[in-house]
Amino acid sequence: MTVYVKVLIPAKIAEKLSANADALADVAAKAPSAVKTDAQAVADAAKQMAGAIAADPTLEKFNTLIADFAASDANAASQRVQTWVNDNCEAGQS
Repeated sequence: MTVYVKVLIPAKIAEKLSANADALADVAAKAPSAVKTDAQAVADAAKQMAGAIAADPTLEKFNTLIADFAASDANAASQRVQTWVNDNCEAGQS
């Protein structure tokens, strides 16, 4: 059970992070100019996180990545994108 938790779960997290990074890159490519730079910063950070956890798929690495992201410029960029979306988009719009 311990091996499952320490290896398989982080590997699944790496898989999900990679898929999310790809989706965020698509969003950044289509983002309006007002948030394009911030959206790209978030996509780049997600790609770096996915690569880092794939190289070291441990819960310790995942926790470190989350803490690093929380203190990063990409987190601030993510918050600016979310604010822009809240201010400029309606639910259900694409």
